[in-house]
Amino acid sequence: VNVGKEESKSGFLADELIKNAEIISKFEGICIKGLMAIPPICNNPEENRQYFSQMSKLFVDIKAKKLDNSNIEFLSMGMTDDYVVAISEGANIVRIGTGIYGKRNYLK
Repeated sequence: VNVGKEESKSGFLADELIKNAEIISKFEGICIKGLMAIPPICNNPEENRQYFSQMSKLFVDIKAKKLDNSNIEFLSMGMTDDYVVAISEGANIVRIGTGIYGKRNYLK
């Protein structure tokens, strides 16, 4: 989900998500398992709480729809710098690669 409406990111916009999930749920061979979002980069992790909260609400709403071919159980959001806030807003998958491996060297 492109929760921050960033042009540099793909994914459904929040207001398009449920409609598109309903369409996707009709395809055989596809099972919707959850939602994933990466909010905008910020200096203070609390700045992303609004996006994590919005994602949590979308997660609950889409799960309640009990769409065909869906088993909504994963809410993936939060990275090394903001995973604590993401977990407090309901994330059950976080990405902490930088915390484990360090920052990427893009000069290689």
